[in-house]
Order: sequence, then C-alpha cells, then structure tokens
Amino acid sequence: MSWWPFGKDRSKKASAELEPVAAPQLYESQISMLERMVQQPCSRDGLFLLYSKLLEERLGVSDMKFVHTDVLSFQKPGGGEMQSYLQNLWIAYSRNPESRAEVIEQYLKALGSSMQPEQAITREQIIPLVKDSEYFAVFENKPNSLVSEHLVADLFVVYAVDWPDRTATLSQSEFKKLGLDMSGLRQLAVENLRGMLANIECHDGGLWSMVSAGGTYEASILLLDTFWDQVREEVEGDLVAVVPARDVLLFTGAGSADGLREIKGRATKIVSTSDHVISATLLRRTNGAWATFD
Repeated sequence: MSWWPFGKDRSKKASAELEPVAAPQLYESQISMLERMVQQPCSRDGLFLLYSKLLEERLGVSDMKFVHTDVLSFQKPGGGEMQSYLQNLWIAYSRNPESRAEVIEQYLKALGSSMQPEQAITREQIIPLVKDSEYFAVFENKPNSLVSEHLVADLFVVYAVDWPDRTATLSQSEFKKLGLDMSGLRQLAVENLRGMLANIECHDGGLWSMVSAGGTYEASILLLDTFWDQVREEVEGDLVAVVPARDVLLFTGAGSADGLREIKGRATKIVSTSDHVISATLLRRTNGAWATFD
C-alpha cells in the first residue's frame, strides 16, 4: 500500500511528523482513529495519513495510494476506483479547531454517500460548476472522469449531477446516456441552475457588490446571462467579476478603480485562506461574454 506520493523516504518522515501531533497514549488500543485526529492538531500530511486509515476502518476501502499530494485514490468495497480530494478537508479542519470531529464526520458522510450503488440520472439533475485549471489538471489523464469545457482564462465549466446529499461530477459514460451534444448539455445545465437559484441577491458594498444564492453555486452564476443583463446598468463601465470560491461571487465596474481594488484584494485573500477556492482572476464582460480583465 502506497501512502505517500512525495518520494521514497517520505514515509519515514511522516512517522516522525506524527510524533508531536499525537502523544503516545493516543495510540493505545482503546483510542479510536477519529480521536487521534481530534485530540491534538495534525499536520497536513499527518491528517491525510490518519484520514486514509479512517476510510479503511469506517468505509472498508482498499488499495489506497496518493496520486497527488492531496488526492487519495482507492478501491470501493464493491469494486471500482474512486478518488477523494483532501485539500478542502485540511482547510476546514485547520480553521475549525473546536469542531474537528464534526468536520471529519461530515466529509466521511459525503464520501460514503457517493460510494452508494449508482442511481439513474435524470436530465433535471444536471448542473454546471465553475472550476479552475488546477482542479481540471487532476483529471487530464482520466478520459472517463469529467465532462467539461473551457470557459475563460483559468476557468472551466465542469458538468455535475445534483443529488439531495451531494454533488457528483458527470462522467463521459453518463453524458452519453443523456443523448445530448455539448451545446445541448450547456443549455440544459444552465436552465436547471436558473431554476434552482430562485432567490439570487446582490449585496451592495458601495463600490462593489457580492452575490448570494444559497451558499453552494454562486460561482456558477457567471453562466446566467439574464442575471448579468439585469445588473450591468448598476456599475460604472463594463462589468468586472471574480469567483474566488464556489460560494463567493463579487463584481464591480471597470470604471471604478476603488471597486476593482476592493474585489481583487478580497478575492486574493479568500483564495489563500478559504476552502472550495477557485480563482482570483478578474473577468470583464463585453458583448455578452467573459474575457480576462487586463
């Protein structure tokens, strides 16, 4: 079993790193794996190692290996490869020391739900997600893993399935079963998104605004042309927007130097400190489309 993708000697270093993280008594038989992760703060690598062992203990996964520094690949109990992306777990764990157990249990529950037997997908469940190039690069060598298209700059549209308890990416094989081409898929996903986000609100920050719509799909609002047609008269010059995280969408006008400085600064801070981050790239809207803001 390959725990560490960081070099041949990394496993030895990992053991040393864990010593100050978990005192000797935490490794007694009566202490659960979860308690080891909660009682004292883990390093990033230590958390990933213990979490991978917790997956084995709780969910019965096997053949685990890191295919990236924060991407764990494993075999599900019933067969089939799956991957778990751990960076957001680390951010939530390190930012919420008083609720580490709840954070870990939440991620375990979501992963366990995604491992359930496949259910039939309906067209009404298809939605568009906005992701950055770093997220997209993880899937480059997996031909069946994603259905996606480039949006602008370092952003991509990744198509997904909205389940009651989770969001799962749409695979190429699932896409084929829908009987749509990419243009039809985009149109369907955007219409579904519009129907889901019935209450989109703009919060005026003076020189800039923040968009809220439930806390999950705000970044995807970049794709709702009707929304941007409605707000374009509220800003000075062309619309300029940024999506630093999946639940954060900020915009201002290209003619407002102070507004641009505000959204750029806020986006940069969010990308460096928050979870589910996307990009600090500013986008200008002209002729009904997004382009990189220079």
